[in-house]
Amino acid sequence: MNFFDHQVQARRRTALLAAYFLAAVVAIVLTVHLAVAGVLSAANSQPGAGYRRWLLDPQVLLATLIPAVALIALGSLVKIAMLGRGGRAVAEMLGGRLIPSDTADPDERRVINVVEEMAIASGIQPPPVYVMDEESSINAFAAGFRPGDAVIGVSRGAIELLSREELQGVVAHEYSHILNGDMRLNVRLIGLLHGILLLGLIGQTVLRGLSRGRWRVSSGRGRNQGGAAGVIVVIIAISVALTAIGYIGVLFGRLIKAAISRQREFLADASAVQFTRDPSGISGALKKIGGLLEHARLKTPNAEQASHLFFGDAIGLSSLFATHPPLDERIRRIDKSWDGSWPAVTRQEAAPAPAPATPPSPLPAAAAGVVQVLTLKPETLVQQIGKPTPAHLAHAQRVTSAVPPLLQDAAHSPFAARALVFALLLDPDPAVRERQTQAVRAAGDAALIDRTLMLQQPVSTLPREHRLALVAMAMPALQQMSRPQFESFRSTLQRLIEADRQMSLFEFAVAHVFIRRLSARFEGAETLRTKWYSLNGPRESIGVLLSALAHEGAEDAEEAIAAFALASHHLQMGAPVTPLPRERCSLEALGRALDDLRQLGLMQRRTLFEACVLCITADRAVTAGEAEMIRVVAAALDLPMPPIMPGETPG
Repeated sequence: MNFFDHQVQARRRTALLAAYFLAAVVAIVLTVHLAVAGVLSAANSQPGAGYRRWLLDPQVLLATLIPAVALIALGSLVKIAMLGRGGRAVAEMLGGRLIPSDTADPDERRVINVVEEMAIASGIQPPPVYVMDEESSINAFAAGFRPGDAVIGVSRGAIELLSREELQGVVAHEYSHILNGDMRLNVRLIGLLHGILLLGLIGQTVLRGLSRGRWRVSSGRGRNQGGAAGVIVVIIAISVALTAIGYIGVLFGRLIKAAISRQREFLADASAVQFTRDPSGISGALKKIGGLLEHARLKTPNAEQASHLFFGDAIGLSSLFATHPPLDERIRRIDKSWDGSWPAVTRQEAAPAPAPATPPSPLPAAAAGVVQVLTLKPETLVQQIGKPTPAHLAHAQRVTSAVPPLLQDAAHSPFAARALVFALLLDPDPAVRERQTQAVRAAGDAALIDRTLMLQQPVSTLPREHRLALVAMAMPALQQMSRPQFESFRSTLQRLIEADRQMSLFEFAVAHVFIRRLSARFEGAETLRTKWYSLNGPRESIGVLLSALAHEGAEDAEEAIAAFALASHHLQMGAPVTPLPRERCSLEALGRALDDLRQLGLMQRRTLFEACVLCITADRAVTAGEAEMIRVVAAALDLPMPPIMPGETPG
């Protein structure tokens, strides 16, 4: 199953979730009505005023139905709004603490390195990492609405008790949830579950208030006192009923989570093995969960509503209500030779990342000013969307290992990361560079300009393929800026790019992809709705995109037209798209086109991306510039594309 199939399946599960939720609401509302009818019948025991009368009374039904549905809907909407900040809100709800990107703690540094390597291999920005310091069990989660606002959370027990390989297996499992669309569904499920649990929470709150003496019958006598006592009795009866109904909500919530989650855990385990090609990593982590006294259970009071997010069973349920398959079954699917014994679990000493299994690739010729030619099968890029391989992981490890320690430290520092991005944008032309330096000085931070100039020489020697990876590595640190710092950073960045009055492909990638992602962090993610379910809608934008790709790798106009024709034929549009001359395919025009094309439906984006791949591989080779551009296109279309690696054989 490929990335697009997983997205379609995730949307079907969303529809299934809506059906389950509706069934739960109906059951809860009917139960509330039954309880209210019973209370009214008991409180109004007159001849002929029996239970059946109150049960069938339309006014009672409406008086029950409207408030109950409104409360459930309000509870769900409020919770979803609270989680609107994405994965960060979920992590904080679960007691997570953001690990600083420049942490000096060796255990925390190790988990950040693992998350970073796997993000580069997956083609997404490294998510912030949270640690649940109070949780000594072994567990982890991924949360967010989309890869751009995702976070990874790990328990303190996972950090201290798992080896690097085991931690890598757990993180690979969570990346599967990020890439396959499970994560978005999981967060929505938290909001919906809160709604169906809300009636029970209200009942429990009222009963606690009564038990603490907050509700008192007045000292009046006679009829007034009797009336007040009757009201209290009714309130107690309704509260007890709501509390009981709350357990029905819990029951439905657990059934919904079990129905949605179990099979996905098997798929995520299998994806982790495929990603790392090391079944011992994830199976070792699962075995340690079985051997640990606490297993994967969590102490946080919010574990119940978020139990479906976690790597392991966070609340210790079994059989019908478990959100996860049995632990031994998960292990045996990965390790058929397992003898059923649980290991003794001891603390792991943090160790530096292992050297890559294969020697680093030679620096691309593009670093020396020569176009680097990469060859690959045309269909490979599409198949690899959302499906990183062990080769991509090894490549990511080589890239991160090849980055000098000085630049790695800068990428992980909230202050130096800004200077690092500025240094990457400095022009080799002294006159242009002087204008850029003045732009940084205008930001009013002398230390920032000093750090930028200090990093200028080290970044100038970086291979072309490492530059975007280094910006991606800096993203978690950049996300730790304050809002004023971000606004100053963004305006300075714009002046740096405009200093030479032209835009390079690297500058376009920084502005169009990375700065947009940062903007979503500080200003809120834009709500993107599908506008077109046919490629005929954004015809002009498709023409700009394919023309820009065709010209990027072509030696002459004739070659560009041939590449464009091959790509446009794949689209099977009603009328042919017209190729544009190079001067009408500026990066600014490409940016506007990509903004337009983001509003295509998922399957239309797939067809368009296939056409883009055919365009850049028309000459059976991919230049370094084309490789960079296709990754920008994939990012703009929200398609997690792993890096293109040198040396792949042509189809």
